[in-house]
Amino acid sequence: MGGLRVVVAGGSVSLFVVPRSGRGEATYGELLPGLLADDGHDVDVRHTGRWFDLVQDLRRRYETAVRNHFPDVLVLNYGMGEAQPNVVPTWAARHFQSWDRSSHPLALAYRERVAPRAWSALRRVQSRTSRWPTYRLSPERYAIELRRVITMARDETGCLVLLLDLDPPGPRWEHWVPGMGQRRDQFQAVQDAVVADLADPEVRSVRVAHHVAEHGFDVLLPDAIHRSALGHRLTAEALAKEVRAWAAR
Repeated sequence: MGGLRVVVAGGSVSLFVVPRSGRGEATYGELLPGLLADDGHDVDVRHTGRWFDLVQDLRRRYETAVRNHFPDVLVLNYGMGEAQPNVVPTWAARHFQSWDRSSHPLALAYRERVAPRAWSALRRVQSRTSRWPTYRLSPERYAIELRRVITMARDETGCLVLLLDLDPPGPRWEHWVPGMGQRRDQFQAVQDAVVADLADPEVRSVRVAHHVAEHGFDVLLPDAIHRSALGHRLTAEALAKEVRAWAAR
């Protein structure tokens, strides 16, 4: 069989286990080629997600992140970032949790002495105000942006679009952002409605959230947000099943 180009985009595609014990601990995008190799597919996976990536960010860089790769399959993993309250804006969350840190002495002093206290204070404010009706992207705009990315990809590349459903937030996340479970359910419903309204057989939801109920938060979502190595393998298997059925036709 021929090669398949797969583009994976989203803000929750990273692996919890850092550092890794070996290549066996990998993200679902890394695992897909191996799972599909037995079916004779030479799979090229391009990961275009970013730190705290939101779907409107993907829309802004659509040409370079999606279209120019001419994918056969586009995997979208969004929703949980957009659903979060905007009391702590996205730029602040990115700043305080960024891996991109200067080695300048003043910057190091700031990161060691000031940033942790500021971030802790912001998180306390967020936990007290998380039930306010603010979002990093409103449900209405999430539907518009998601539909826009999907329709552009379908019109320009004809690719299969697979949308992963949203994992439930773990207890630690609920502690810092009370009501996050309800927010997750709200955005899952919005995402499902977009797929239903498009009524396109090549745009499908891939159900993986049930893995958390089956294996538990500690096993699947050790930090309450990111999937463990097992969680990524289960996601990869679910995606591989969809791609196999699609490619066979």
